[in-house]
Amino acid sequence: PLADIGHQLVNDFGFRFIKIREDLKEFEPLNDNTAPLSFDWSAYNTNFTQQKLADWFQNVKAMSDAGAKIHLSAFFPPDWMSVPSNKVQRYKLDPNYPRPDLYQEIAELWAAPLVYLRDHYGVNVESVVVWNEPTDLWSSFQFTQSEYVKTVKALGQRFHAENLSTKIIVGDN
Repeated sequence: PLADIGHQLVNDFGFRFIKIREDLKEFEPLNDNTAPLSFDWSAYNTNFTQQKLADWFQNVKAMSDAGAKIHLSAFFPPDWMSVPSNKVQRYKLDPNYPRPDLYQEIAELWAAPLVYLRDHYGVNVESVVVWNEPTDLWSSFQFTQSEYVKTVKALGQRFHAENLSTKIIVGDN
């Protein structure tokens, strides 16, 4: 079981900080509402129609229970949140860009699973990366500097509003 692996990583190997990929795309596949400052939990995949998502929440809980500090990093945005890139596809992923009108939605997208983990699993996530390697050519979601700054500001405000102590990590490249 993953709980045993978590305990082994922490106790036998001294791991204290574990980075886990966040499946934001599957937790909010469609925008929950047009009010990014309010969660409509009925629109989130909280009934775990996909076993992969249920397993993800259990894995985060197991690693946290083992004593590891949890660090989450997002890889794939929901389709409704981005506009296609006009860049030539260089790898298997075709990068997208955040819609400029959705910075508050990106903050909500991140806050929702953090609040859900806290309120339903007792897990307080130590830190998040806004997006995994957001300026690399192979990234699934690319930001300009200005977009990145706006997103970090929106995240900080939303985390504060939700009483989340989660730190925001920048410079993940």
